[in-house]
Amino acid sequence: MDELVGAKVAEVMMKNLQSRLGKEDGAWLKKDHPNANLSELINLASEWDRLAGYGATEASLIEIDSVSLTVSNPAIKGTKGAAKAFLFAWWAGMISSLIGKDYDYSNVTYDETANTMKCKIAPRVLL
Repeated sequence: MDELVGAKVAEVMMKNLQSRLGKEDGAWLKKDHPNANLSELINLASEWDRLAGYGATEASLIEIDSVSLTVSNPAIKGTKGAAKAFLFAWWAGMISSLIGKDYDYSNVTYDETANTMKCKIAPRVLL
């Protein structure tokens, strides 16, 4: 996709798609597990990643309103373009839905030696 439309456009396209899907999945998850707390819902979403073959996702609350994600053995590897958005935009949408305000991903890194991708999901900053 990056080669077809360019990395920036590919990221925007993937981000819009994945974020919307994450919001839909988050709404469904909340509805299906009405008594679960935020940590339990995040753990269920991590299990979805593993079962879908996206990688082994570890998600942890690092602040009252931020989440740190680490994906071991990610299905897609990359810190730009569609690869960057593929794994993390869904999570930003999911967290947005669970908490009820807009979140975005940042600080995306890939460690080739450990075969892990990481990012931070935090409230979207509007300029």
